[in-house]
Amino acid sequence: MAVYENAAPINATTGNFITAAGLTNKTHLSAISYLSSNLISTGLYDKMLAIWPMVGGTATTHKFNLKNPVDSNAAFRLTFSGSWTHNSTGAKPDGGGGTYANTYLQATNAFLSLNSISLWYYSTTSPVGSFQDYMGANNGSFSTGARIATNPGANSNHNLNSNEANFSVTVKTGLIGLSRLISTEFTRYNRGVGDTNSSVGAVSTTQQPYNFYLGALNSNNSVIEPTTCGCAFSAIGLGLTSTEASTFSAIVQQYQTILGRNVVY
Repeated sequence: MAVYENAAPINATTGNFITAAGLTNKTHLSAISYLSSNLISTGLYDKMLAIWPMVGGTATTHKFNLKNPVDSNAAFRLTFSGSWTHNSTGAKPDGGGGTYANTYLQATNAFLSLNSISLWYYSTTSPVGSFQDYMGANNGSFSTGARIATNPGANSNHNLNSNEANFSVTVKTGLIGLSRLISTEFTRYNRGVGDTNSSVGAVSTTQQPYNFYLGALNSNNSVIEPTTCGCAFSAIGLGLTSTEASTFSAIVQQYQTILGRNVVY
């Protein structure tokens, strides 16, 4: 296994990611090595199906999935559509109607189950404009699906295979996530701090056969509610416990700090 300056050893897949993305900058190499090594050592790496580190500053480097760095739909690499700005801070969508990134990952084509799923999006900027989605997919009627959404006003909406659930939140940057482990509730995480919803609207229903989008919501194969929030990291995986989510958030935050683009908590 390769060892990079000021970094711990990495696995072969991470080496393949570095090769696929063409990363040579020592800071980028150290950050990726840190991210991969710590996710592996904590057991969180195996719980993620796709991890998009958004490192390297271009659409090409940002598209690769750390878990399977192959340039194919089946490997869940991203396809960016519309207007995105790619630079050292990550990938920022402009909020236009055709702006999103297709992950090609569906709840029904992965090892995710109805009651074990989590979504993660590291937002570098606050939303501007109307109601918008960081990421997600649903059936078009908002009755079933999985998404993270935000209102530039007071509320953030988060739902996982359920009806809408509203939470009042003022912090809309940093690592934002959702995790479900049981059928009767899910937990929203903001910078590693959880807020569990167990209302009627939090009960799981049916997994949907729609690709998850980043930067917008895939609503029955239509792009709606695109966001203006920059993305410096995203992931989709199994449901995490509160302890795991806190650890995951801390690792991602340190990864961003190594890259010098962390949101200050």
